[in-house]
Amino acid sequence: MRDYQIIDNCQPQKWEESVPIGCGRMGATIMCGAGEETLYLNEESIWSSRPGGEANPQMPEKIQAVRELLLRGKAVEANRMAKEILSGYITRIRSYEGAGCLKICLHESTRISEYRHSLDLVNGIASIEYMRETTEYKREYFASWPDQVIACRITASGAPIHAEIVYEHVRLSSLQAGNREILASARTAFGGHEFCVRVRVETDGEVLADHGHLFVENTSSLCVYISIATQFRFGVRFMEAAVFPECLDYEKLRARHMEDFRVLMSRADLSLPETEGMKEIPMTERLRTLLLDQVDDGNLVALQWQFSRYMLISTSRPGTLPTNLQGLWTKGNIAEWSSDYHLIPLAEDFEFIENIDEILSVEGLEIVNFGPVDFALSKNKVFCGMDMPEIVDALTTIIEKCRAKNISVMVPGIPPTYESVKSIIDMGANMLAVGTDIMHFNNGLRTVKENVVSKFQS
Repeated sequence: MRDYQIIDNCQPQKWEESVPIGCGRMGATIMCGAGEETLYLNEESIWSSRPGGEANPQMPEKIQAVRELLLRGKAVEANRMAKEILSGYITRIRSYEGAGCLKICLHESTRISEYRHSLDLVNGIASIEYMRETTEYKREYFASWPDQVIACRITASGAPIHAEIVYEHVRLSSLQAGNREILASARTAFGGHEFCVRVRVETDGEVLADHGHLFVENTSSLCVYISIATQFRFGVRFMEAAVFPECLDYEKLRARHMEDFRVLMSRADLSLPETEGMKEIPMTERLRTLLLDQVDDGNLVALQWQFSRYMLISTSRPGTLPTNLQGLWTKGNIAEWSSDYHLIPLAEDFEFIENIDEILSVEGLEIVNFGPVDFALSKNKVFCGMDMPEIVDALTTIIEKCRAKNISVMVPGIPPTYESVKSIIDMGANMLAVGTDIMHFNNGLRTVKENVVSKFQS
């Protein structure tokens, strides 16, 4: 498989620019700061919640009464009745929450040069490197599915490393540090669901503990390992479930992770016309060039496609919960759109199903790029208490029809935006997108379908 890397020479200034890693159940977003690193930690089962209402067998009759009032033109009375019967009855999912953040303070963020951070999509490795005066610093991160651990290695050549490691959460229950470890327990903002984060440092330097912080002195390298366990998944003894592999050998952990991740990423590749030299250009500059229409960057479209596959692999493994609206990642206790499951079963959202045979008959069609909706729905009933068989059946119909025509079906997790699909088609690739981001599913689906189909037919 070809090499796919996202590289940049600018330090992220906001969370949306951070670098994500994940092993299905656990993950982190890396802020890639030069002097101080911040990792926003996540575990898929950390959700706020409140008790939900039981099904009311009289609700269908009450809803029908509201409909009849509306049909008779009595909107005010219908609104009043709807408020009376629905008030306090419908409860929705509370927000997905972060697992706190881990800060690694190394030095002042001054006198930095030759900064570069990258994400190796094929091997699932994030890295940062830079010079500070005459010292070269390197950091590397990955989240391992085989060993269920988040790992970080920090090295420096030219001067010893002095680091302070701090765990933070707004609802801490306990925090203790000692024996090269930090062990913290915390609760969700609503519902009080408990979880714990365990951090361990391996180094040949000196490690001191003070007031819940770890201090590493006089070393050329150190490794930081993170494990997260929740009451939701492990029950009342969840603190005992935050464990590490028996052998914390960084190179062996890294090798097992890369072998596991690469097998999944290597299942598919996408070749598009490329402009020579674009791969080596930092992402900030590549995006600026693309926006100004200065060059056709086919590799960037392929890179986005592979990035969506990378994200789904990082957020979804056997036995894990459905990938949520933001995959696995959020930084606080109130996520955008709650980071939950926004699925609207309205007939107009799925009217393209009625025309699916027409869509699939477009000459030259080889691939249907389908969004994560079917994946999320396949498990939605289990986790969210939602039962939408009509949507599952509809999406299953599409997939079966595609396969009957030998049209490939791809479920990349976060499908390309319309502009990316348009770019692919402009370059001659045969791709039809019939899905879009869950958050914008209602508004975007028809637009994507109509524009892409008209492009093919013209």
